[in-house]
Amino acid sequence: MCSSHKHLMKIADSSDQAHCKKVEDQINFDHLQKLEWMFREADVDGGGGLDIIEFRRAMKKIMGNISDEDIDVIFMKVDTNCDGSVDWEEYLNYMLCEYRGKEDMQKSKLFPEFVMNMKAVPVAHTEEIVKIQFFPNQSRMMDRKLKFKRGSNASLSGGRSAAGRFLTVSRDGILHYWSDSFNLLRTVHLDQRKRLHSLKLWVIDMVCLPNINLMAVASTEQDIEFFDIGGNKCDRLFSLVDLDGCATAMDYWTDGYKGVFCVGDMKGNVLIFTSVNVTTNGLFNIRAYIGGLARVPVQILMKGKTDPYKNFTVSALHEDWCQQIMFIPQLNLVASCTPADKTAMVLTSLPLHNVGKTQSAVIVLKKGILCFDYSSEMNILVTGGYDPLIRIWNPYVTSSPITQLKGHTTAVTHIIVNKQRNTIVSISRDKNIRIWDLLDHFCLQSIHGRNVPLGNAPISAACYHVAANLLACATYMIGMFFGTETSEAEIKTQEQPVCCVLYNKNFKQVVSGYYNGLISVWDIMTGQKIMEFPTSQGKLVEITAMTFDAPERRLITGLKNGTIKLWNFNSGACLAVLPSVDRNEISCVLYLNNKIFVSGWSRRVTWYLDTKEEEKVIECKHWKSYHSDDVVAIDSYGNKLLVTSSCNGDIVLWNINSGQAFCRFNASQSPLVLLPKREFLMSADGTILKETPIKAGLSREEVGKRSSSHSRTKLTLRPSSANYPQRNSFLSSSSHKTLQPQPAWYAQGSHKNLLQEPDDVDIGATGPPKANMPTWQEEVGSSQVAVEKILFLNSRERDPNTAILLTSCADGYIYAWAVGSKGGMMGKFRGGHGNARDTLVSAMSTDVNNLVLFTGDSLGYIAVQDGWVTSLVPPPCLSSWKGHLKNIVSVRYVERFRAILTSSQDGTIKLWMLSGRHVGTAVSRMFGHGGRKPRGTFGQATWKLGSKQPVIAEVPEEIRRVGSLHTLKVLNEGRQPHWESTRSIVQTLSLQKREQSMLMDFLHMSTSSAVSGAGAGKMQDLIQKETRMTQFSEDQIEASFRKGEANEGM
Repeated sequence: MCSSHKHLMKIADSSDQAHCKKVEDQINFDHLQKLEWMFREADVDGGGGLDIIEFRRAMKKIMGNISDEDIDVIFMKVDTNCDGSVDWEEYLNYMLCEYRGKEDMQKSKLFPEFVMNMKAVPVAHTEEIVKIQFFPNQSRMMDRKLKFKRGSNASLSGGRSAAGRFLTVSRDGILHYWSDSFNLLRTVHLDQRKRLHSLKLWVIDMVCLPNINLMAVASTEQDIEFFDIGGNKCDRLFSLVDLDGCATAMDYWTDGYKGVFCVGDMKGNVLIFTSVNVTTNGLFNIRAYIGGLARVPVQILMKGKTDPYKNFTVSALHEDWCQQIMFIPQLNLVASCTPADKTAMVLTSLPLHNVGKTQSAVIVLKKGILCFDYSSEMNILVTGGYDPLIRIWNPYVTSSPITQLKGHTTAVTHIIVNKQRNTIVSISRDKNIRIWDLLDHFCLQSIHGRNVPLGNAPISAACYHVAANLLACATYMIGMFFGTETSEAEIKTQEQPVCCVLYNKNFKQVVSGYYNGLISVWDIMTGQKIMEFPTSQGKLVEITAMTFDAPERRLITGLKNGTIKLWNFNSGACLAVLPSVDRNEISCVLYLNNKIFVSGWSRRVTWYLDTKEEEKVIECKHWKSYHSDDVVAIDSYGNKLLVTSSCNGDIVLWNINSGQAFCRFNASQSPLVLLPKREFLMSADGTILKETPIKAGLSREEVGKRSSSHSRTKLTLRPSSANYPQRNSFLSSSSHKTLQPQPAWYAQGSHKNLLQEPDDVDIGATGPPKANMPTWQEEVGSSQVAVEKILFLNSRERDPNTAILLTSCADGYIYAWAVGSKGGMMGKFRGGHGNARDTLVSAMSTDVNNLVLFTGDSLGYIAVQDGWVTSLVPPPCLSSWKGHLKNIVSVRYVERFRAILTSSQDGTIKLWMLSGRHVGTAVSRMFGHGGRKPRGTFGQATWKLGSKQPVIAEVPEEIRRVGSLHTLKVLNEGRQPHWESTRSIVQTLSLQKREQSMLMDFLHMSTSSAVSGAGAGKMQDLIQKETRMTQFSEDQIEASFRKGEANEGM
């Protein structure tokens, strides 16, 4: 086994730690070794690989009690060629590809943690700054005490508050008070005693004790002085004297009541002071010394044995001076480090009882350790030293680190763990600042020393204020790095619009393709991205079409340059590249009968034979062309019929076995069946011999040929039907069925969408239609627009009187067709939101039984239509709401969870329940700002699909700003009746308008009126001050009131 296999097991989920790991993520290095042996042992038939039964047996023997479903998912991910067998090399290659793909995905989605430009703070010091610490306000401290009293595990030293002040102290004892925005508040000289110049104060370390308003300062005089820093004071209270050596490192921890003060000195000694209640009893038992400037000998404190206080001395713990010390309450131990080999770090466990003694565990490391920090969430220690490596340790296993992070070139002097964002901030002697991902162990950002304008000296002090997301660094000067902020309104699933979205029922995954050439794989159960990879190397090529193969184990993509590729989308590995005859854009792809059918700007259908064997020659065939314009959509009925549609409105049906086109539909030419028209004459090798001119219909310029990456749906619409003569020539065709004229179908309201005949059309009347309504011939003749989407209803039987084919055109209508020689148009209905002709249905889908129709339109509205059988009556709309800000490109119905999956050109992919409720409950961490993100949107939040816990309906923020009353009603599931308050406002405005009208009539009465002119003028001025009365006309108020009543009745 290669040593690099160990890295395969270190992949962790960076979006949701609480999410249960998948089986393949639980496999460690030992499992891999056993699995390799099991592959050879379990191959009982000697075929060189394991079938699914042998694979189950091997995995259960290694992993224990795991379900067959989880094992089958792994097997299907690896066995992409569907040969029913997996060998060891195939499995290992999948694991390697998956690891590399996830690593590339993590790096690609990164954004800088800090702004690269450092803000300098004006300060003048003659000596370097020793320490920077944040001192929270006392009101904040009291709040945190209450939280702890109620059961919180918050640590007052470990957390940060947004309100407070920063304290900095330099070597020569100059203390600065700073506001939380680093404005200088006060300067104090700590050395207040008269000394000779050669014996001036020399500060080594400083630490704040925030809950008791103290500050401890260690100096070269072998004592520790404590100052009262409450308010704006800085008064010396007492000192700990007669230390065995100069204190070189100090630390203080408290939970609001218990306190632990640790000291490490230059001789390697460690002193530990504990108090049960520091606010009541104080940190030290020094009551006998109170008064004046008390000087308390340390030896006397150590000898004292009282219940509230426990003090420990560990002599000569290190071979050299103590560089850093820290109390870790989660482990009840004190960690200390030194730049010495044999005692690089010592973990001193405190006894749980008064009688017990301390115990120590040692980490031996060449060149020692200079700095460290602890992550309580992950229970790991992070260390840095003279060698430019960052090591991550398990505190219970001190023999070797978990992993090493490489990047620095000089000694690492500062380590800070951000527990909220799970990141590491490391600083080296050359002022290189690096931010690391603590979960996936790679560098998120590197700030070069030239971007740290703090002079030539190394950074001597650093403080990471988590609440403000601010990193303060100091030498003789102070500089600040501010964290990057991302507006929620600017956060999208991807920067580029979505081209297509697919749902894979085998793996419960959502696969999305983007116009920038990236493929993303999401877990539908959590909304978490699990894989992302590009479809081309170097310059990314636009993805224009996607589909799965029949077993749904491989992804097939079509690119703008005509390239067709097959992928293992779980690992990002490219399995095959199909030969491309021309470089025309592929706009649709379909997998059927072990063949891959593609079409697009070539205007013809081409299929490739999908063989399991690795053959150098792939069988390929071009069908004859019956399209005079670009093909935009493709679908199949069972495994025998194929349908394609083009920009000029032609719909061609094909026999899959023979490759012959047997009929054609075009709503702009006839509601009846038309004969297909051959457009190309080709030789046997596919060479075009002759091309007929483009027939009647829209030219490429008229249909708005897409020049950018997302303008396919922006098709230019034909003018109104008044601009075209009636077309009756097709009615005389004897070879086709003649349909009786049917009235047009209209939507009676933008939200109800109960499609029905207009009130002023008499269905049973035999006379001509009224002059103000277009005839059905005019309706048909005006529909000379592109067919945007096509959808076969596979559960319906093929019958001349049954519509089994739905087509969506750019005129906003959905046309229903019966397929066959006696078939034709069965009707049409408005599928988009409202009655505007520029609103078109851009996506359609249905359930397995074709009982429900799901549509998405160019305005971002989602509609659920039900109850449509084989009659000519259009389907009633069960529900509709605005789900996206821009054109919807994909709608998928997920049968297992009864959910609707949608994607849009606004860059979002969302999940909805049938009721319209937005799915998802959790808060996303990937953006790292701690605020709530829109729920149910992939990449912006995580959730638990299928959870039995009740979830309150929540409207996405971007929809809340633009959604109509009906949309808010659907998305809120009726729990927030905004329409009731709106109706009340409408009624009030209407009443005020009527009163204003009556008063104005009164004021304009003749001079014989009893009211004087002066009084009328005052009354008119009074009315004009009421601005709400003058903003709306009476007709507008009446119309709004009626609309409110109509919305209430829905």
